[in-house]
Amino acid sequence: MRRVLFWVLALGTSPAATIAVINETRSHGRLTDLTLGTAVAKDVVMVMLLALGISLARLFSTAGAVFSVEVLEAVGRELLPGS
Repeated sequence: MRRVLFWVLALGTSPAATIAVINETRSHGRLTDLTLGTAVAKDVVMVMLLALGISLARLFSTAGAVFSVEVLEAVGRELLPGS
């Protein structure tokens, strides 16, 4: 299960690194906006995958554990605007 958590964490890239490259190259325009938006959206997806990965790791590593969707529901509620 360590592999699953490592895989989920390896997916994440830092939007700060993306911003640093954008600032260093003095980029601007639609492609720059799309690149930054993609980096942020990917991090949101990574948070959801991390919650799922932790739930699965707990499920497979603990005897008698039951998978609960409540973790994903809680993360989803936190990510929705106006919640």
